Amino acid sequence: MKPTSASRFLETVNSRKTLEDVLNNTLEAVFFVSVKEDGRFVFEMLNRAYEEDTGVRSADFEGKSPDDILPPLMAAKVNSRYRECVNARKSIIYEEYLPMKSGKNHWETMLNPVFDSDGRVERIIGFARNIDSRKELEKENRMNEQRLEALLKISQFKAQTNQEFLDYTLEQAIYLTESRIGYIYFYDEEKKEFTLNTWSKEVMNECKVKNPQTKYSLDKTGIWGEAVRQRKTIMINDFHANNPLKKGCPDGHVAIRKFLTIPVFMNDRIKAVVGVANKETDYNDRDVMQLQLLMDSVWKISEMRKSQEDLIKTKNQLLEVQKLSKITRWECDLLTGELIYTDEILELFGIVKKGEKFIISELGAFLKPDDSKLFEIALNNLTTKMEPLSLELRFLIKQKDYKTLLIKGICEREENGRCIEASGSVQDISSLKEAEEKNSVLQEQLYQSQKLEALGQLAGGVAHDFNNMLAGIIGNAEMLSLKLMDDSEKQEIAKKIINASENAANLTKQLLSFSRKGKYQTVAVDLNRTIMEVISILEKTIDRKIKIVSSLEDKNPFINGDPVQIENVILNLALNARDAMPDGGEMKFITTCSCEAGFVDLIVEDNGTGMTKEVKKHLFEPFFTTKEKGRGTGLGLAGVYGIIKNHGGKIRIDSEENRGTSVCITLPAFRGEELQSEKDVGVSGKLGFGNIIVIDDEKTIRESTAFVLRKSGYTVFEFQQGKSAVEFFKKEHKTINAVVLDMIMPDMNGKEVFFKLRKIDRNVKVIISSGFSKDGDASELLTRENVSFLQKPYRSAVLLNKIEEILN
Repeated sequence: MKPTSASRFLETVNSRKTLEDVLNNTLEAVFFVSVKEDGRFVFEMLNRAYEEDTGVRSADFEGKSPDDILPPLMAAKVNSRYRECVNARKSIIYEEYLPMKSGKNHWETMLNPVFDSDGRVERIIGFARNIDSRKELEKENRMNEQRLEALLKISQFKAQTNQEFLDYTLEQAIYLTESRIGYIYFYDEEKKEFTLNTWSKEVMNECKVKNPQTKYSLDKTGIWGEAVRQRKTIMINDFHANNPLKKGCPDGHVAIRKFLTIPVFMNDRIKAVVGVANKETDYNDRDVMQLQLLMDSVWKISEMRKSQEDLIKTKNQLLEVQKLSKITRWECDLLTGELIYTDEILELFGIVKKGEKFIISELGAFLKPDDSKLFEIALNNLTTKMEPLSLELRFLIKQKDYKTLLIKGICEREENGRCIEASGSVQDISSLKEAEEKNSVLQEQLYQSQKLEALGQLAGGVAHDFNNMLAGIIGNAEMLSLKLMDDSEKQEIAKKIINASENAANLTKQLLSFSRKGKYQTVAVDLNRTIMEVISILEKTIDRKIKIVSSLEDKNPFINGDPVQIENVILNLALNARDAMPDGGEMKFITTCSCEAGFVDLIVEDNGTGMTKEVKKHLFEPFFTTKEKGRGTGLGLAGVYGIIKNHGGKIRIDSEENRGTSVCITLPAFRGEELQSEKDVGVSGKLGFGNIIVIDDEKTIRESTAFVLRKSGYTVFEFQQGKSAVEFFKKEHKTINAVVLDMIMPDMNGKEVFFKLRKIDRNVKVIISSGFSKDGDASELLTRENVSFLQKPYRSAVLLNKIEEILN
């Protein structure tokens, strides 16, 4: 094989000293890599330019392979590139991200193979060039492209009002600066007053401020008003840092971490302030420039929307946007009616008459009859009153289908009070109209989902705190009951407190199920038996004019879930059916089992009043009720929805006004061995033995739990904080038999405490206790050995059974 020019060059350079002199005096970063017989790559030398560019020393690399000196992932990448060069037996060029000590990160590298006399690649000569500046320029270009794209989207956005236009503009500004939230405030320099134009959707979802202000006086504003006072951009990348200009935020205000606000000028007057916040990385001058350029352009468009005069002045700009948007253009001599059109219009209408004259009145032949009169009126108004033309008209295309076309037009020249020349555009919006119709249902579903999600989070938090309170009440009431064994009258009062608290706990189960955090148990539930129990209750309580009928599957279907929640679902549906039949009727329960598919259907039907379309829109909304004030909470179907979703099921409701309602619930059939329900567990009654740690920041829960355990023979150590409990466990872990651990605590939460305990003793037995369900943060811990779950609020019997279960 003939030697390459590179190998001839190396033969000419006959000493390392000479080679080093040549390489060290070149401005190009050069490195040599030896290719060993075993396929390894070893660095031979780096020139001075390479050292200066990268910040690494040649001495640290010489004689070493990439695996010796580079992190594993980087070494693998470098080896792969060298191997590619050897296998290709030719030069390769590539770009890569390699963070160097010099602070330079982006590199363009060329690898050149050098062959020995036998044609084997014996070394690689590499040339590296830093391209950070180029990458920065590319990033700048990308941002400019994004800004232009945002401007194009904004210009094409079909807004009915200026408010809609600015709402959409704010969304684009947030996207362009990679922020999460933003706002636009109008500013009146005479009144020195801000007026809220729009907050971004994310702010409205997160804001908990009651009756938020919409107007602010300049002298009452804090740091965000500095954009007007200083008439310049305000940028803060650590909003939590102390600042004398801050005036604080109202309770419930969205948390701000990073902040950027700019004044918007028109003719040297501030017309508005635009702010964005909570970018993941710091704001910089590029964000300021992009936001200023965007808002300057948009504000001009906004002003143009206010008057036809401005619209005409910017005709050329709009025409350019129309070309980019593939919007076809037309002109018309209204004296003769002759149309001047582009070839795209012919293609749009499917007409093959290139070069022939068209009269505007001939468009009527293509119009749908209903739209013909509208077009005639609009054209007359354009001619006589110079009113802009803007119509969505349905045209027959190619004698086959109708397309919806957006026709726009303005007067270009008038004479003696009449428009004699007009121009405009035609845009095919058929697909857009179809998409709008298809998306209307999806938008409604999304809106409902967002409302349910937000209220679900609130419900879950309320239920957790309420469960903690109930745990304390039940625990203390049980202690009181034990101490009043000889006083039956007072003991009866204590039992009433316990019963009332358990009823309240059932309400929190509904809240948890609505928040999708309420799957407390996983047992085999006999659906037919549960239905018959509900029917038994109904027969004794509802009006006898309502006939109850059942048609239950003979196979006696079982489902996988929580019996209390399933009973709740059936009872709620039954009560809704009852309320729909004030004058009597028939209520029917049906079960069917698709064993092969693994699903069970539960159907509850009534022949009552049914629902209107408006009522059906709000079916699963919490607190929505059609009942009289004081007779309904509106949590029934919302709770049912949460429970069914929690059980992996589906719910479908068919209802027509005056024709009754049918609710069909599909649930997964039970598979596997039945698990014992806590509801059915009894207490063994025998005294316990062992040392138990109880960790809970709630004093009443901690003390009542400890009292019950001590009363049953256990030695108990109480701790309010996880940190002190962990310190105690370090010293005494060999004597500790089990730990009862609260999940939600300040300073160190239950999850953190758990892993610290496991680090000390990997076999420690832990009972996780929480006001949320075991499907929350506790779910990860419950997959480990020697871990059990205790749902708050709990009775003494349940607590003792859990202790006995985990100890045995």
